Amino acid sequence: MFYMANVILLKLGYKVGDHNPHKITSDALIVYVRNKLKSKILEEHDEGIAEK
Repeated sequence: MFYMANVILLKLGYKVGDHNPHKITSDALIVYVRNKLKSKILEEHDEGIAEK
């Protein structure tokens, strides 16, 4: 799982360094997913407001 997560981050343009890579990978994925969810929720909220 760790190596797959690093490949995903690398394809997104993020390179994980050598210092504590497991923690950095975990934190980076959490931040990435939270940002994606936040933007999706805000987008749906804006669409809901526009429909009214």
